[in-house]
Amino acid sequence: MFRKKIKNSVMTFEEIWSIEFGVFKLIGISLGNALVGENCKPSLLHWFKFISGVSILNIFVFICINTLNDDRFDDIYHAAEVFSLILSVLLSIIKASALWIYQRNLLEIIKDFHNLWSYSETKLTSKNDLNSFMKRSKIMIKCYCYAIVSLGSSYALRPYFTILINYVKILFNASSHINNSITIFPIKYPLDSDAMYKYILLALYEQWVVYYGLIFWTACDILYIQLITNLILSDDIRSLNRFRNTEYNYNVQYFITRIVERHRYILSIFYKVNTLYRPIFTFTLLLNGVDLCCCIFTLDKEFSSGHWSKVGRSFAHASTLFIQIIIYCNYSHQATEMTLKLSDSIYGLKWEDYDVKLVKMLIMIMIRANKRFKFSAYGVVDLNRPHMTQIIKRTLGYLTLLRSFS
Repeated sequence: MFRKKIKNSVMTFEEIWSIEFGVFKLIGISLGNALVGENCKPSLLHWFKFISGVSILNIFVFICINTLNDDRFDDIYHAAEVFSLILSVLLSIIKASALWIYQRNLLEIIKDFHNLWSYSETKLTSKNDLNSFMKRSKIMIKCYCYAIVSLGSSYALRPYFTILINYVKILFNASSHINNSITIFPIKYPLDSDAMYKYILLALYEQWVVYYGLIFWTACDILYIQLITNLILSDDIRSLNRFRNTEYNYNVQYFITRIVERHRYILSIFYKVNTLYRPIFTFTLLLNGVDLCCCIFTLDKEFSSGHWSKVGRSFAHASTLFIQIIIYCNYSHQATEMTLKLSDSIYGLKWEDYDVKLVKMLIMIMIRANKRFKFSAYGVVDLNRPHMTQIIKRTLGYLTLLRSFS
């Protein structure tokens, strides 16, 4: 049904962004306000969703830190597992807080993208163009959402399978009680779970931690995928090739002027996206490597010890962290390469067919457009594929150092 809809009709902007609009409503941000008006403020329900989510996650971080303080790193493997949880939850809080604080800037960006789509929609000459547009933005988003769901399931469902097994044993008189000490996370809660009602409250709290932690994490990442994919596919610089054999210099000059103006408009959106994501870039680069190191260290221990029920959980966690590195570095690299298309396309034109005035204009445009735009964390570190390999190498270095302590 979904494929049939793509083939037979042109998707609207709201349908293309349906996943992002739905996910952001869960964290208290209505992206649809960008299409309604500029003065739309968050409702009380949106405030409640965001504040309750951040509060639950902050309490969880405090409990994890208290657990590390009580254990005093006696078990380095357990400490690495808890520390990985702290870093992941902190990163989720930072992502959600950054998007919430700069919510007005985010809505302005969405409005700019709506304008881009309104222009691009008239330029789609075939349904294959739209299919390509949909595939490049939706496939990666869906795959990442599946990875997040598998991560949440590996954490949230494992204890309840154990409780179900214990309950079955009670029915067959093989056990006398249900183990109330089984929790999702390997931390020490200040609330004892000796009574059933206390255990139910604790289980509900852990479910909310999993829910908010993953929904904050997912919303930020899939938004970045959609933003960059839209920007890459919005440029029509390749249409310069249609003028390679023309003899009408005025038409070429007019068309190139429009292309340059559109290119400048897209670059301004690049700058807005980079400004919005700068704090997220910074903390992701700082925390992701250490988090991935602790996660792989824990996975290695669980695999060697034969704790297969925990191996899947740690593997899903490590895979999600690795995919996050790929998302930010690879998509930023593609966007950076896209900014050089104008210069490359002008260089490939048939210059001998144009007069001197037009040639001078092309040279000036090519020189100005030769400076690429780089996504960076406050201008300190650029996000690209070479830096992705540096993060992986740094993670392996941290892992070697951690193994030496164990």
